[in-house]
Amino acid sequence: YIFNMEGTTAILLYDEDKRILIQHRSSDAPTSPNHWGFFGGAIEKNETPKQGVIRETFEELGIKLKNPKLVLKEKFINDGKNKVIFYFIDKLKYKSNINLQEGQGMKWILPSEIDDLLSKAYVKNAVKIIWKKIK
Repeated sequence: YIFNMEGTTAILLYDEDKRILIQHRSSDAPTSPNHWGFFGGAIEKNETPKQGVIRETFEELGIKLKNPKLVLKEKFINDGKNKVIFYFIDKLKYKSNINLQEGQGMKWILPSEIDDLLSKAYVKNAVKIIWKKIK
């Protein structure tokens, strides 16, 4: 379906060692500067959440996702507007294909390590919820 509410996508890429790839946001990022979070971004007009996460992952990492799986949808309010974030997962087989295009860095972590990093509570919570679905 075409999604017309303000929405965002997030991708949790994971590897054969059950580690997830996270982004270190730039110091000048419009939201959560210098925090660790997910790759992804806004869903464009007349785009499905799945099309959005595929486009955003390609723009930010140079990776063409084949079939990301939607595992969680959460509503939230930002600047007084109702929004929703769609969390997708996909297993990454070839790490050599990654080409960081956005943010100041990235790293592979075990989900338990997210608590030790500067990241928003919703990021830490989503990692815990989604991790149960990956295992």
